[in-house]
Amino acid sequence: MRIAFFVNALKKEATDSTTIRLAMEATNRGHQTWFIEADDFLLDENDCVMATARSVPRNRYRSTAVYLEELRGKKAANKRIKFTNLDVLFLRGDPVPESRERRWTKDVGIYFGKSSVRNGVLVVNDPDGLSGALNESYLDLFPEAVRPVNIITRKRGEVKKFAHEREKFLLRPLRWSPDNEEFLVTGDDLPNLNQIVESLTRDGYVIAQEFLEDKANPSGYTMVLLLEGSPLLYKGKAAALKVIPGQGRGSLETPHLEPATLSKKELRCIEQAKPKLMKDGMFFAGLKIVNAKIMEIDVFCPSYLSQIEELLGSNFARPVIEALEKKA
Repeated sequence: MRIAFFVNALKKEATDSTTIRLAMEATNRGHQTWFIEADDFLLDENDCVMATARSVPRNRYRSTAVYLEELRGKKAANKRIKFTNLDVLFLRGDPVPESRERRWTKDVGIYFGKSSVRNGVLVVNDPDGLSGALNESYLDLFPEAVRPVNIITRKRGEVKKFAHEREKFLLRPLRWSPDNEEFLVTGDDLPNLNQIVESLTRDGYVIAQEFLEDKANPSGYTMVLLLEGSPLLYKGKAAALKVIPGQGRGSLETPHLEPATLSKKELRCIEQAKPKLMKDGMFFAGLKIVNAKIMEIDVFCPSYLSQIEELLGSNFARPVIEALEKKA
């Protein structure tokens, strides 16, 4: 199988990144594996997609640190490839621009992904589906039973009304932005609510979302990785963990991670979300779940794969690549 991974920039990738882990697994299984960055594409006059791509010099690795080092190194292959010679393009670009100067990176993978589909390449996740997930309103397209209550508005009065009906709520921009601020608004913040809304609405609409809290995991959540709409499994274990963020607003403290066993309610929530994910062609996704409701859906670059593997001692990258082998 010939597979290319699209990322915003290789310099942004870390040794524990999900993309690097998946790519190393593909390489170790004997597949020709390439990396493409945001400014590497070319669509020629014949509607043929090409790219300058990099590939590691060896076909077997035991360490993602070595894999990434050699991928960036002088011995890595670096050449122009035609997408008509690819079997799979795996879009792993982050829609949040790295900086205001690189806004264009937000949907470049989607654009060239659509062109690649016309070239007969299997593209995951489906670029048409990703187009519809470019802002926070994507969650509103899922069944009401699996998502928190929210409103989308530019009116301060509507946000105030929403605030008076609940003790806490989340407030953030509807569109992705380099700053992408999110506020947990409580009663103490109400005197400053006008200023917060004014700041967030400078670039468009805001989304006010019900704040859900798991009493057993205050301020934390369950993160689960999905493969073709169902929990990613390996030898009977699900790729899921409990994430307990650092304390305090805007804390930079590394979150505490624990293995998680999905409850019946969480499994039911995932099952209800599956039809929409499958319809949109979301081959690989991540869900942030609190109280059996989905707080966030990551269909662009789901993470935590390496951390889940380390905690559970399982090779969850294998079933992902195996599923691609079958699809390709």
